[in-house]
Amino acid sequence: MTLPRRTLLTILRMPRRYQLAIASVLTVSMMLMNGHHFLTRGLSNTLANQSKSLLTADIEIASTRPLSADAIAAITQTLPAHDVATRRIFSSMIQTGDTPTIIEVVAVDNAYPLVGDCLVHTATGVSPIQTIMSQQPNPIVIAAALAEVHGINLGDPLTIGRFTGTVQGIVASEPDIRIQSVAYGPRVYVHADDVLRMGFDPALSRMYHSRFIRLSDPAGAIDATIARLQAALGIVGNSKTIQGSYGPSQPIVVRGYRDINPAMIQGFYQLNRFFGWLSVMLLLVSCLAFGYISWLQRYRAQASIDQLRHLGVPYATIQRTFFAASLRLSHIIVGLGLLGGWGLAQITGQMMYAAIGISGSWLMPTLVDLITLSALGYVTVVGTAGIVGYVSHHSDASPRQKQAILGGGMALFIALLWGIGGGSILEFVWGLGGLLVAIAVFYGLDRLLRYVLTRLPLPQSLPLRLAIIYLRQAQALRTTSIITLGMALTVIMVIAHYKASLLAEFTPKNSIPQLFVMDIYPDQKEAFMAMFTESTIAPLVRGRIRTINDVPATDYAQNAGIDDPYFLFREQNVSSRATTQVGESIREGQWFTPEDPRIEMSIEERFANQLALSLNDTVTFDMMGQPLTATITSIRRVDWGTFLPNFFMIIEPPYLAPFPQTHVAAIPPLANQPLADIKRDLARAFPTVAVIDIAQTSQKIMGFLQIIGTAVTVGALYATAIGVVLLLVVFSLLSDLRQASAMQLYWIGMPISHIHRMIHYEHGIIIGLISVTSAIVSTISYALLIARSPLPFTLNPWPLFLTPLVLVAIASRHWRSHQQHWTPQTDV
Repeated sequence: MTLPRRTLLTILRMPRRYQLAIASVLTVSMMLMNGHHFLTRGLSNTLANQSKSLLTADIEIASTRPLSADAIAAITQTLPAHDVATRRIFSSMIQTGDTPTIIEVVAVDNAYPLVGDCLVHTATGVSPIQTIMSQQPNPIVIAAALAEVHGINLGDPLTIGRFTGTVQGIVASEPDIRIQSVAYGPRVYVHADDVLRMGFDPALSRMYHSRFIRLSDPAGAIDATIARLQAALGIVGNSKTIQGSYGPSQPIVVRGYRDINPAMIQGFYQLNRFFGWLSVMLLLVSCLAFGYISWLQRYRAQASIDQLRHLGVPYATIQRTFFAASLRLSHIIVGLGLLGGWGLAQITGQMMYAAIGISGSWLMPTLVDLITLSALGYVTVVGTAGIVGYVSHHSDASPRQKQAILGGGMALFIALLWGIGGGSILEFVWGLGGLLVAIAVFYGLDRLLRYVLTRLPLPQSLPLRLAIIYLRQAQALRTTSIITLGMALTVIMVIAHYKASLLAEFTPKNSIPQLFVMDIYPDQKEAFMAMFTESTIAPLVRGRIRTINDVPATDYAQNAGIDDPYFLFREQNVSSRATTQVGESIREGQWFTPEDPRIEMSIEERFANQLALSLNDTVTFDMMGQPLTATITSIRRVDWGTFLPNFFMIIEPPYLAPFPQTHVAAIPPLANQPLADIKRDLARAFPTVAVIDIAQTSQKIMGFLQIIGTAVTVGALYATAIGVVLLLVVFSLLSDLRQASAMQLYWIGMPISHIHRMIHYEHGIIIGLISVTSAIVSTISYALLIARSPLPFTLNPWPLFLTPLVLVAIASRHWRSHQQHWTPQTDV
């Protein structure tokens, strides 16, 4: 290195504490963004590789009822050459000694599976399940977990409902790894012909029916074939998922193996979008901080730059020096960002695989991913430095020109981020608009503060007077501090509110039931209530919405501007009772009144928002082919954490009585009666009901919630770390800027205590403004984000109060560590 180059680096080099702070902040931001990208891409690739065997066919026609003869004829006519296999899934209980066990019954025919292997351990070795189903009488194949826990062996008899068969095998491997939602216990395979012998009524019991299709021409266009099948079957709506035994369902769907990917990660969709938004926000905040520090370093070195230029050093050489410094910083940020993001993706990916129920391999990034994300890292750092260099060099440019350059660079940067993440144009527009609005809000608040400070009468206290004067003058520093710290703190508070809403929605309230019982037939209700007198029971009628206010559902969805019509077109679960119950409160209207001649209906408020429904709207249902029109007379809030039988729509009694129905019930904890005894009594008295262990189910729900909560907490820690680093950088900049002024004030006679107090006042005003504005902006931002979400709007008050205290503590710590730096020296 020549002497001039070495001299340039010495003069123009950014202080190491700033280099470390910026490298840390940008590295953390890049880690989060890279981890999000690796996870999304890796999970999609893994599922794409496994999905065909998971579906066991090219196409699945799934339904909650058996397909009619007309539907089968339409399928045959649309697909003249194809192979077929069938499967039905439902839940039941088996009795093994004194211990009843919830199981998942899988009824298959001789051709299942069409793709992949379902291998079974038999007395003679390992055989395909087709061999057992086609050659053995009354065959039963059980899961390994069932054999291990209950000691069931090959050849043992097993009773399911009113069917008794012989265990012919134990599952060794399955092609379908629980991609459907009906999974209450270990799997038990039986032949499709034996289902009716178990006592299940196909018209009343909920089953998940699958008709698998293997095309004779596998090279044909699957998507085009699915479109033809949907048209032939008259399917309305585009949802590709079914929850056949518990919760919402769509009566029939047609899906290919590629449709499984979004179905399996649907529960993680909002979390995925949340972290996409978070990574963009944090990286943008980091770039703003880096840009400002780079600009300030150039501003502070301007005198040295002018001297170098007078000595004949070309400006291009000075620019190359800054560029080389930012490029070296890029190497560190890109390398650590890729490595840390890959590690973060591995940890999160394994948690997601465990929650989905599949065994996933390591998420390996592709060469294209590595090149793309590396390029993004270099563009982020070098591009930011380049924009700052251009704005600094063209000092004659107007403020509007500089703002246009900065805004254009920001828009290009965000577009690049959204393009890498695979977001749509609409998402990009909304995201960019939201970010620009947030920046504009903080910038406007800064201008408002300056306006107030310039017109505020100066106080008598000299330290406070000087602090206000300095704040009036330090516009660039104050503006950048408010924008960067404000956006970082807004992210932290939004995350805190999001987690509070999750906990408010899913955390059980008080005592919850022990068991949830489904598919209780009308002729079993009286006996059930006699056995469990403290249980809560409710009728359930399945239907579909046909018209709203006499407008067909399809036209209503378009006219009302419903973005996601899934909740409108799906199968609806409707119930009836005369009074409200625990966990309900009327928000609008009033409960059923006998004097009203209309058929009254109460609707849950968030469901009403999803469907744009309000009081006095009329809804016409198709209840198993029979019409029913009801008028909404009340909108109620429901606490779903009680786990009591509740429904989005409640019809006034007795208008549901004529329709085919089953009952659902919740059994509370019973004193002096063990849970195993309750299950045993249920299995003996009602062998066809489906029983859900609330404790086990809530553990799964809370386990899934824990994954989300952990991910959200990690996001909050990222945002907190970035906010703290930025705050320390701002205070260091203030320390450097005020050092000369403090020395002058000291030498003209101001006591050191007054100088210290002046800096405390300046810090306090900045912290107070950032804290208040962040609380306001985060609340408004979260309200907008949660507006169309099923989560309740819940604010976490702790960050709103603790944030100022944490910032003051950080400022005090920084002050104590730099107090000697602030204190003017008395010796010359």
